Amino acid sequence: GAAIALDSEESTGSLFANGKVGDTSVMLKNNDEDDWTDIAVSGTAGNLSYAVEYFDDTSDDDNDTTYVELSTKVDGMKITAASLRSDAINDGANGESHFMGTSVINSGTTAQLAVGDVDEAMGVSVAMPVSGNNVQIAAGRVQQFGEEKSGFFDVKASRNLASGAALTVSYGSIDKDGVDKKVF
Repeated sequence: GAAIALDSEESTGSLFANGKVGDTSVMLKNNDEDDWTDIAVSGTAGNLSYAVEYFDDTSDDDNDTTYVELSTKVDGMKITAASLRSDAINDGANGESHFMGTSVINSGTTAQLAVGDVDEAMGVSVAMPVSGNNVQIAAGRVQQFGEEKSGFFDVKASRNLASGAALTVSYGSIDKDGVDKKVF
């Protein structure tokens, strides 16, 4: 079956539509007042999960962002590959998230590199349960605007506590400006 939802706001010229056809979800946001369009498609095909997002700043041809993520599960491990490309520093689509869930490249206070400052990033991660913990290991290459490409490595372990809270511990390393910086 198919399901579609549509919402608009005349005062801002905004349009929001989302829908689902089978295992594929589609989202479209358009804001005429602020001149941007955001299109996202995600779903599954067999054992492969995919997510693609394209953010188009229609006021500037050189301010677009594309994010692609593919993942699959093998023997209890989730393996993910992701790519992010942005034409300019952008606090829109890519400034709101964590690249592949890492502690190194995100919009949080512990980040060594804000997602919104990334020109290009590619990486792989493996997530798996280990002795009651959820462990994720990620590595890849990232390029900040006007800088050389640098490598990053990130390990994160999470555990649900009896109180209902979750404890997360992370360690990340990124070679930024010729210096190996750590995040704990």
